[in-house]
Amino acid sequence: MSELAKVTYALKVELHNVTFANTGDVLTKAALKMRDDIKKQHVTQIWPPYVEHSDGSIPESVTKLLKTMLTGEKECTDPSQRVTRLVSSFGQDMVYAISGGKNIPAKHILLEANEVG
Repeated sequence: MSELAKVTYALKVELHNVTFANTGDVLTKAALKMRDDIKKQHVTQIWPPYVEHSDGSIPESVTKLLKTMLTGEKECTDPSQRVTRLVSSFGQDMVYAISGGKNIPAKHILLEANEVG
């Protein structure tokens, strides 16, 4: 019986190690996919910038990740106003940072307008 317990324990340890090794790979692949989605978008920035023209700059892959993280649901079909607001805010920050500031999000335009006015 003790031999069976040793084998069972060894299998549990191996399963744990494999699970976490694969999780790291999945996270890396997901991060690279979202980065690529952001980099590939072609967003035309107009001058002067208007808030209305800054919508839609967050790729679906980023939106889905943030909704899932904030709600804990695989498919969030009806997010609350809070979740929608946070997804927009976090998503805009990610797009701005990953694009190297080439894609100016709506909230940055509003912040600059408040500082000037």
